[in-house]
Formats: sequence, C-alpha cells, structure tokens
Amino acid sequence: SNSSSDTDHTVKRRNSGSLRLVDTEMADTIYDPWLHFAISFAALLHDVDHRGLPNATLMAEHDPVTEKYGDPKCLSSYAEWNSADIGLNLLLSEQFSELYSLISNQSKFCNTVRNLILCTDIASKPRRDICMRRWDKACTQSGRSSLDTAVTDSTTKQGITKLFSQEAAQTISEQIMLAADVSHTMQHFEVFMRWNGSLYHEILAAFECGRTEAHYKARLVGGVDNAKPVHPKENWFASQIGFYDFYIIPLAERLDSSCAFGESIKFAPLAVSNKKMWIEKGNEYTEAMVSEALRMELKMPT
Repeated sequence: SNSSSDTDHTVKRRNSGSLRLVDTEMADTIYDPWLHFAISFAALLHDVDHRGLPNATLMAEHDPVTEKYGDPKCLSSYAEWNSADIGLNLLLSEQFSELYSLISNQSKFCNTVRNLILCTDIASKPRRDICMRRWDKACTQSGRSSLDTAVTDSTTKQGITKLFSQEAAQTISEQIMLAADVSHTMQHFEVFMRWNGSLYHEILAAFECGRTEAHYKARLVGGVDNAKPVHPKENWFASQIGFYDFYIIPLAERLDSSCAFGESIKFAPLAVSNKKMWIEKGNEYTEAMVSEALRMELKMPT
C-alpha cells in the first residue's frame, strides 16, 4: 500500500461511492439497493493490493499479475483485475458466507462489482471507450465515440432518456465509481490539495527508483535525448489543468445530469471552482509540494 492508495484513500472512495437507499422495489434501475451495495463494495475494494505502479510499469517489469491477467479480454487492466479478484474471493470465503447468502442474484452482483472496478482503469483507452459507448447508448441523445471527444460536451443539456432502464443503471453506476475514484477533485480545494500531494509523492517515488513507464521506454531507445524521463514536477501544474478539462469536468457534468444524488447535489460547480483555484494558486502550491517532498522519506513502490 502507498500514500495515495492507503486505508484513508479506500475510505474516501467508499464514502464517495455511497448512494441513498431509496425505492427497494426498483430492481435493475439506478434505485436498486443491491446496486447501491455493489457500488459501495467496489469502492471499498478498489486499489486493494495496489503496488504504487501503473499497469504499464507492471507489464514492463513482467509482474506476476500480468501473466495471470494476460488474456486480451482483460485489456491489460492488471491491477484492477487483481483487486477485484482478491476482494470477491474474500467475500466468497467461509468467513463471509452469511453475508454472501443474503445477496440477491449473487452472480450478477459479483459481475457488477468486478465491472465497476475495471472501469476505473482510465489509463486504458479501450476501457474509457467502452464506458463512453455505454453512456451514449443508455443515457444521451447524441453519440460520442470516446472520452477524448467529450471535452466541452455539456451532457447536462442532453438529459437522461432512459433513467429507469438496466442499461442506464449500469452506466450511471460506472460514472459514480469513476467519480469516487477521483472524488478529491470534486470536493473542497483543501481536500483536493491533500490528495494531489499524495499522488505526487506516489509518482515521485516510482520516478526516483526508475520504475515509471517513461523510464522503460527510455531504455528501449537508449541515448536518445528526447526519450529521457521528465521529472514529475516539470509539468505538474499544467497537467492538473488538463486533467480537469479533459476528464474531471466532463465526468462531473455526466454525474450531475444523471441526478443519481438528487437534484440538489451537483459536482460540476466544485470541479470548475477547483480548477479556477488551481490556476490561481497551483504554481505556488506545486513549488511548496516539491520542496516538502525533498525533505520526506518516500515510500517506494513494492
């Protein structure tokens, strides 16, 4: 476990992934209480046994999970498959047999939990495309082929056309899970800065020990100047702005348009506000964060 993937991080995701239990008779809709439990459970399991390294690095290092989940259908989401299997195997163990026996449609529940965890591999373009196709098909009136084209698209103006369908329930659940994965970006700015710092420490630790994807690519083209890995601090400020523009704000707009948390709870305004605050204070904060990291003993990835 690492600073950005520790118990507090799990609690953050669990809490942010929780929905109100409303109509218990609304099976196969976004109001299905078993779906709510699956979302919370998936958020709790997410990042279990995380190594502090991205999937690309796990593949470059021939980590055992890359062999275990090397089938093309796994789409190279090694860490996510590993987390899902560890958690679900524990649920299926004798220790939790009573809890498991209470779950309605156990096979469907386990598949839902697994799919929710897998969708958080946002570094995988195929996974992002799958999620966006589901969203377009179930919840919007116009099509988008991938996350990359959803930068300025205001989903809130399109509306949800089939909120009570099983397909809409699945894709809205994925959006909730994606938001839980990065929930610090849609909370108060102090919360965002705390977890942003933890992420920097995790990425810096991998950089310091030469275990980033860029390091492995550089070794393949040894001696080429433009292939040398760039220190995380160099583009940290700009990369956060890009992340808000290309991912966080469109995600928040989709979540708001689903009304999954009710009409009164909106995430996009906080995301937009945090981006504005980052533009104003991010350079200063980044400098302080970099200086602090120099005095820290970073926990190296396992």
